[in-house]
Amino acid sequence: MALFARAAAAAHRAAALIRPGEVARYGVTTVAGYAALYVGAYMLIERARMAPHIAYMLLLTILYAAVYVSYSRYVFRERFTAHTVRRYIVALAFMWALNNVFFYVLNSVFAVHYLAVITLNIFLFGGVRFCVQRFYVFKSSA
Repeated sequence: MALFARAAAAAHRAAALIRPGEVARYGVTTVAGYAALYVGAYMLIERARMAPHIAYMLLLTILYAAVYVSYSRYVFRERFTAHTVRRYIVALAFMWALNNVFFYVLNSVFAVHYLAVITLNIFLFGGVRFCVQRFYVFKSSA
């Protein structure tokens, strides 16, 4: 029971660090980014006949580079600093590798359709990405 109480207290402290509107702004940014990912994946895979895992890797790299600006300026309303850029690159490398391994395994090994894998990615990693951004990349501003 003590473990549950400590976990609840930690969750309460973490929730207090999230500013009003951040989750909604993060949601808007994420939806826009994934809409671009869906369209880009369709265009590269179906139209340009690129291998799904290569197209996903390329698109995810472009998306992650673009969302840093959105996260810092729009979602968390922070200035660009060398500190946040370094933290973002570390988080980006981890999440990029995790996303690409997840995509490759489900799409290439288990033959799950690429659009379904992108959708699973959104649901499985969306909250993780928010927490990494809020509590690691932009933690000094919380």
